[in-house]
Amino acid sequence: MTHLFILCSQFWIDFWPNFTSTIFGLLLGLPLALWTNRIFTNAQNRQNIEEQTKRLNNALQILKQTLLENNNRLKTTIDTINDSKVQFDIQLDISAWDAVKDDITQYLHDPNLKRRVAYHFSRLNTIAELNTLYLDFNAGINGTLSNAGNTREALKNHLLLHSSALSADIIEMLPLIENKIQNG
Repeated sequence: MTHLFILCSQFWIDFWPNFTSTIFGLLLGLPLALWTNRIFTNAQNRQNIEEQTKRLNNALQILKQTLLENNNRLKTTIDTINDSKVQFDIQLDISAWDAVKDDITQYLHDPNLKRRVAYHFSRLNTIAELNTLYLDFNAGINGTLSNAGNTREALKNHLLLHSSALSADIIEMLPLIENKIQNG
C-alpha cells in the first residue's frame, strides 16, 4: 500500500510541472502559431494580387496594341472602300482577344469596359465576314446576280458605317485601357 501511495505521490509530483508547461505552451504557442499563419497568408495574398495585376496589365498592353493596329486597318478599309475598291482580306486581329480574354474577364473589375471590349471584338469579326461577302459581290459569282448592284452598294455602306463606328469605338476605349494600365 505504501508502495502505491509512493507511486501516486510521484505521479502528482511529475504531473503538475508537465501540466503547467503544457498550459503555458498552449497559451503562448497557439497565438504565436496563429500570428505566424496570418503573416504567411497575408504575404501570399499580396503575392496573388501582384500576380493578378501583372497578368491584367500584360493583357491590357496586348489589347491596347491590337486596338491600335486594328484601327489602322479599319482606316485603310474605309479609304479602300471610298476609292471604290475592295480588299481581299482586312486582316483584323481578332485572335488577340481570344488570347487575353480569360485574364481580362477574370481580373478586370470594370464591367462596362469588359463588355465594350468583348462586343468590339465580336463586331470586328462581323466586319471581316462582311468584307468577304462584299468581295464576293465585287469579284465573285454573287456579282452576276440580277440585284448584285444594290446589294453591293448596301454592303459598301454597311461596311463604311460600321468600320467608322468601330474606329471611333477604339479611340474612346484606348484612354480607358491606358488609365487601367497606369492605375491598376
